[in-house]
Amino acid sequence: DLTAPSDPSGLALQSPGTTPNNDSTPTIRISGVVSGDTIKMFTDSGCTTQVASGIASGATVDLTALVGLVDGSYTFYANAMDPANNVSACSSAAVAYVLDLTAPAAPSGLALQSPATSPNNVSTPTIRISGVVSGDTIKMFTDSGCTTQVASGTASGATIDLTSSLLTTGSYNFYANATDPVGNVSSCSS
Repeated sequence: DLTAPSDPSGLALQSPGTTPNNDSTPTIRISGVVSGDTIKMFTDSGCTTQVASGIASGATVDLTALVGLVDGSYTFYANAMDPANNVSACSSAAVAYVLDLTAPAAPSGLALQSPATSPNNVSTPTIRISGVVSGDTIKMFTDSGCTTQVASGTASGATIDLTSSLLTTGSYNFYANATDPVGNVSSCSS
């Protein structure tokens, strides 16, 4: 047997389901393969930088990148090797994936919005949080470790107004953090 197998005909992101994402070991479904063939996955169109391999047991095989990828954009390709060690060409089919492991910056400012002054008898004050990014989820806390959450919302601009849940009599300092759409969390604001 000197005949090389056909190259895989399709690659699709399987897990996580969306890109960009912060999963550094994505799983790719490779289709158009033959049961018994060894399928290898690469991050280059020449099929030289291998990141996963497995033996197909049907017309598709799911391969998970075994090496932790670093921040960046990737395009995955695959090839097939039959039991006689004939190797296909590198697939023209490919799938793109963007890995985002970078946490957003912590919100840069918090200011009392309503009521306008403190002390006050309003038990659900509204705080304007600035230095945020549209699309990020902003959470407000009453401790500098950002563990006691009292409000949250999704920013639609560079600021967001968050209204605290009901507070009891006392003195409070408010802090905030930001979570980007892929789940990276900033440090607690200073």
